[in-house]
Amino acid sequence: MTETVAQGQTLTLVSEWTEYVGGPHRDLDAPPAIEVTNAADGSTVDSSTTTTHAALGVYTWAWDVAATLAPGDYIAQWTGTASGQDVAATELVTVTAATTALATVADLEARLGRPLDATEAARAEVLLADASALIRSYTRKTFTRAVGDVVTRRPLGDTIRLTQRPVTAINSVTAVTGTATLPDLALPAGSWTFDGIDTITLYPLDRGLFVSLPEWLSDPGVTVTYRINYDHGHATPPPDITAVTCGMVLRSLLSPSLVPGMVGETIGAYSYQLQQGSGAGGVAVGLTRADRALLDPWRTTAATIGVRR
Repeated sequence: MTETVAQGQTLTLVSEWTEYVGGPHRDLDAPPAIEVTNAADGSTVDSSTTTTHAALGVYTWAWDVAATLAPGDYIAQWTGTASGQDVAATELVTVTAATTALATVADLEARLGRPLDATEAARAEVLLADASALIRSYTRKTFTRAVGDVVTRRPLGDTIRLTQRPVTAINSVTAVTGTATLPDLALPAGSWTFDGIDTITLYPLDRGLFVSLPEWLSDPGVTVTYRINYDHGHATPPPDITAVTCGMVLRSLLSPSLVPGMVGETIGAYSYQLQQGSGAGGVAVGLTRADRALLDPWRTTAATIGVRR
């Protein structure tokens, strides 16, 4: 059996032990140990000797999958003893990339007050992805956590403003010329500062303090851009962003018609009204004026020029 779990999520692994294949369940001499290894190279990524005895012959362990664990296949191996004899069992676990949606199916169900039915569940994930993409496009924010994100910026005067917030760490600032003849230079400590919010301030490099600096850094004819490696984003999407995402999706999921904007229909002598106001949500998600008003505070109004190469 193969289990699937996303980065940063928790998967409960279950082992069942029987007297013989197809026979009655039996307990082991003691709760078994478990080890999770990378299927590609055999390296251990997690292990535990404190598994839970859930029922006769049934043991469980909750694996907290690290957000940084590489997607791929992993082998979970249970080991123990039964009547003094060594026993083992394995199963394959596939770790997938973390979801980038700004809300989950659980968020939708919490707002509905009921589980999604089969038809709604079949559409929910793709609608959540669509709504998240529209919100990110409108706000120019990712919202979710990113580690080691790299951007290239041209400073405005002596400052560089970063667009993704909150900024949790500046890992490096590198001067870039974009030519093969002039080497890039990782700026030394003391040549720049970070205000703790979103702005990096650059300082002139004093050759009395920093030796062996390339001449091009002080050449007025050379346009210098900077490559910033930084960490940013929220551990979980902000509540108002999740609320807007869910609202966009639920308008489509609960729409009485897949024709967007339809407010009523007439068939012969019979007519009915689908909904009042703006009409049916339709098959696709979209941003309403009210959605944009809620998202506007998150939009970046000014930033340092981004450079594409």
